[in-house]
Amino acid sequence: MQARRKGRSFGGTSPTLLVVGAVVVFVFGFTLGRIPSQDPDNMAADLAPKAVEKNQPAQPCVPQPCVTIEEDPVKQRCEMDYWEAVSKREHGTMSNSHYMKIYTDFFGIDATFYDGKKFLDVGCGPRGSLEWAKTSVERVCVDPLARKYGLLGADAHDMVYVQAGVEEMPFPDNSFDVIASINNLDHVTNADMAMDELARVLRPGGTLLLIVEVHARPTMCEPRTFAWTLTDQLVARGFVVEKEWHTETSPKCKCGPTGRGVYQTCGTISVVSCDTFDVSDPTPRDGFIGARLTKA
Repeated sequence: MQARRKGRSFGGTSPTLLVVGAVVVFVFGFTLGRIPSQDPDNMAADLAPKAVEKNQPAQPCVPQPCVTIEEDPVKQRCEMDYWEAVSKREHGTMSNSHYMKIYTDFFGIDATFYDGKKFLDVGCGPRGSLEWAKTSVERVCVDPLARKYGLLGADAHDMVYVQAGVEEMPFPDNSFDVIASINNLDHVTNADMAMDELARVLRPGGTLLLIVEVHARPTMCEPRTFAWTLTDQLVARGFVVEKEWHTETSPKCKCGPTGRGVYQTCGTISVVSCDTFDVSDPTPRDGFIGARLTKA
């Protein structure tokens, strides 16, 4: 099928598991390690905690062969410094109540859209981003820091964490109905491989939800910079753009005072709280792309 742009608008379950270095084989559901599934569509049967062994060797990607990506330890330390600071600020209990709004209101999607869906969040962080999606049949996070997130309380979340980079996800083709990449793509090691993998593991007709920060210059935690035409690269991989918008962010957009005239940085909320990115202003600055795409 010819990939195309459908439209474009620019305007303002199982108990908790931390699956670390696990062999994940996903065929109409998950089978972890050596454990046979009595019902391949029943994730709870596959992920019984007593059956999961720690420190199983990881299968780097499916299908083989693949190129192994080495994560930058300095970047990983930067990411963990951020999350450890957040955990300390929130007294060791990081909230996740705001995620439902991100996956629904930000994209104009009703919560019932996720009913019965196999839902993957890439680069999700340690907050438990998919705990709210209780009607999804599978809620999975892929993150190269998944093991370390257990130290921050991620193992208490009602979702599955898999330690892997988005560049090499241990799932067969067409595994998920919905994939979310929320403020993640600018953090990856290899953006081309990451986009290839997003296209591979999403089923035809599936939905990709994308929020990505467009940086004026790379940072230690966010080494990837993109042009505003980023979604063209996804169209070339077989996606259709259903909706797309570009917004300003801090410092041009202010998202609320924290006291004494100091404003908090906007972050991901920029995609719904800030004005359309002003392309006529040549000042180097960051912004955000929001997009909802369908795999053709």
